[in-house]
Amino acid sequence: MRRFAVAAALISILLLIPGCRADDPPAVAAGAEAAAGEASSLGHNEQTALVFVDPATTVAFAEAIAHARLENQRVLVQWGSAASDRSAALGQLLGDNRDVARKLRYGYQVSPVEVSDADQDIELLGRHGGAVENLPHLAILDADGQLIANRDGASLMAGDEFDAEAILGFLDEHQADYWQAGDILGAALAEAERTERMVFLHTGAPW
Repeated sequence: MRRFAVAAALISILLLIPGCRADDPPAVAAGAEAAAGEASSLGHNEQTALVFVDPATTVAFAEAIAHARLENQRVLVQWGSAASDRSAALGQLLGDNRDVARKLRYGYQVSPVEVSDADQDIELLGRHGGAVENLPHLAILDADGQLIANRDGASLMAGDEFDAEAILGFLDEHQADYWQAGDILGAALAEAERTERMVFLHTGAPW
């Protein structure tokens, strides 16, 4: 079974289930429906209801968690400092390296966080970045805001430069398992038959 992530619509097909009426709402897979509902609430739990010194960072982080939950992705938190040349270099590699950028597009929501000297940001750094000795620092969270893995920036360098292969390996190791299209369709068809509704088949890709 071909694996793919669900994102922007490419094809939309309406499948009629016996006993359905044209004005009935379409049935969707239970998991997808639940994910969409959770994504509409940014305060899903204490892990996602974070407050940073910069209010814009708080909103951006919450949005990253919500999108990751909806799209079956991870969140890559890029802890850094505007005063750090290494932080800038890492950010540039994440955007400019073709392979790394492709991996991030398909499997991650990226949330840059500017670390201040404020106590609450330092506390959050510990909660979501693990043991941090210097910046920059990468942390991977699941769609519920739970820490999965973290790496100090220095461990991702080869000499004086960041190693794209090391970063790609880190991302590969911890990306979310792909949804199986057949499982999602099967669940939707079963739900449609049970509730005498229609199935709206949405096939997409993350571009």
